[in-house]
Amino acid sequence: MCDVNRTLDKHKFGFDLDSPPHSQSSFANDCFKLINGHSILHLMKLFLKEQLKKSIFLHCIVRIIYNFLGHLRMFLGKITTDSGTTHDQLSLHDSLTYIHTVFEDYKKYAGISHFHGHVCELGPGDSSGVALALMADGATKVDLADRFYSHRDAPYHAQVYQALADQNPRIADLLKAANLQDETTFPGITRYYGPQAAGESYFKERPSTYDFIISRSVLEHTTDPLLTLESMYHALNPGGYLIHKVDLRDHGMFTPRHHDLKFLEIPKLVYWAMTHDSGLPNRILIDQYRRCASRLPGDYQLLITQLAYAGPIDPHVPFDEISKEHLDTALAELAKHKKSFASVFHKLSEQDMIVSGFFLIIKKPQ
Repeated sequence: MCDVNRTLDKHKFGFDLDSPPHSQSSFANDCFKLINGHSILHLMKLFLKEQLKKSIFLHCIVRIIYNFLGHLRMFLGKITTDSGTTHDQLSLHDSLTYIHTVFEDYKKYAGISHFHGHVCELGPGDSSGVALALMADGATKVDLADRFYSHRDAPYHAQVYQALADQNPRIADLLKAANLQDETTFPGITRYYGPQAAGESYFKERPSTYDFIISRSVLEHTTDPLLTLESMYHALNPGGYLIHKVDLRDHGMFTPRHHDLKFLEIPKLVYWAMTHDSGLPNRILIDQYRRCASRLPGDYQLLITQLAYAGPIDPHVPFDEISKEHLDTALAELAKHKKSFASVFHKLSEQDMIVSGFFLIIKKPQ
């Protein structure tokens, strides 16, 4: 299960540089294959990727150029992306496992028995599988809001939806008249795309609309996650829930070639030029989410899912319940690197520095 989750939580942003770097052996294998029948141009591209990953300076320059080109694409109305293509590299079994795991995690860590009413999933990516599970669990309507349109293989997703229907009679009944290759025919499920479906703007237009708003590995990619969080809160009905799993890792920008928090070393202005409004990690860490949540009326809970340098925390728990072994490992590695962090992080506590993932649950008062 851990291997599946590690694979699925990686987000690709349409840039080859985001893919995990090749090992020396895999790079050699790629070269061998290319030389034996593939283009020299492709070989040169692989070589340049390897060189760019070695140089932080060149890597940052290329990111800045990519970000500029990305803004140009958005200006021209092009919203397609490889980001969110979770199921692109999965087997049918792994796709089903992922959907079930994501859905059950929402219920488990929010402490709810079932979903009901009107639900919004922010950044669902290439699949409506979780939305179908929500409908089968008791939701009356599910909205899917995504700034980008993730590329998808419609015939493969049709197989996934058919398998979900075979497992769950309620999903089978829901989809009995639907075209499984056309999500617009799924009863009760509506997709929204484009800048107007970005978290910062989408919820402002929908006050007191939803009973649940959920996401997995999405808020760290929004331009302003704190504004998004506040807007989502006001879009809740009384008694509604926000349930969000946030992944604060660098999503392959510098890891695994460099240490887990290498991206915190990049100066604020340079990082802004590399990533602003691009969907790349925004470097908003847990301390700012905590302050934001504490200002909102109602109860909130932060459960740690991952520590930098120490790995996953499973089951997810409050910070003060993390084992001493995990904390000691993370803090010992942090001590080797924190002096190199950008000045914006110098006043941050070590405990907040090492949190690289968490579940945030907020319940709005009745």
